Amino acid sequence: MPVLCPAPYRHLGEEALRIVEYRQSNQAQGKTVESDMMLLDDICDNMTDAISPLLTVRSVLATAAARPATRSRNSYSPVQSLHYLRRDWSGTPECEKEIQDVTQAALKALDNAGGERSRILLLGAGTGRFASVLSPHFASTHAMELSVPMGLLRDFLRDGPLRFTVLDRRNRRSEADLRQQHTASSLGVELDSVDWAIADALHCPYPDGYFSTVASLYFSDVVPPSRLLPEVARILAPGGTFVHVGPLGYQFDRPADDHWPAERWPGEVEKFGLRAVFTDWVRSTHHVDASSMFTSLVDNFVLACEKRV
Repeated sequence: MPVLCPAPYRHLGEEALRIVEYRQSNQAQGKTVESDMMLLDDICDNMTDAISPLLTVRSVLATAAARPATRSRNSYSPVQSLHYLRRDWSGTPECEKEIQDVTQAALKALDNAGGERSRILLLGAGTGRFASVLSPHFASTHAMELSVPMGLLRDFLRDGPLRFTVLDRRNRRSEADLRQQHTASSLGVELDSVDWAIADALHCPYPDGYFSTVASLYFSDVVPPSRLLPEVARILAPGGTFVHVGPLGYQFDRPADDHWPAERWPGEVEKFGLRAVFTDWVRSTHHVDASSMFTSLVDNFVLACEKRV
């Protein structure tokens, strides 16, 4: 799992410390009667074991000294990453429906935009299922994700199915529903079909004009678009396509001016050398859990843009 973000050792050190802190602040979830069912504690330990050989004592001390002035923008805890793993790789009908709805919306946008399909980059790729679904439609598929836990969970699937349990007390109908047991696997997907990296979407480690397509599926509202779109335009080839699918929840407070409503996006992208060529709306569920009292429905904004030649 290449780490290509700026200051990679500091980022790895920060992520390792976050995992350890999460592990220490959340009490053990008890024992499971099934010997091959992993608890969250076990998964956190496996994550730190995987990161530790990549670090030096000096890099860890430098990371600790820099806190809290320098904090990773990754906001996903280990348990949140497990929810994405379940959504992407459990193969349950409700999860597969969400994956299909989002990726089909992206493919429809790409069909309407036209353009070459030689090399695609998925931004904020999570545990990687969207990238794997889109991969057969391109000659070469790349994916990047800043969260080390997300990337590690994807790598763990190479060793076979991952059975895990998560304790979740929110919106549960019964005591029996509090402990959620899941199985994630590669679902027969060739994971090596995607060139994967831990990297920062605001500092993409690729040369100018490298991609024919850049896709942002459930990611464009994670970072300020006024900072994201210049990088998108830089790495897109002339005539290349940028496609967004997802909500606009804006998971940042500042700059507030970047909280663009959907109707504003086609005009804003013009400032970055992009031209909106297709818009649409697609409704989908988000992280549906059959045992939960809560179901999230999202009206996804779909946008395809062409980089001006």
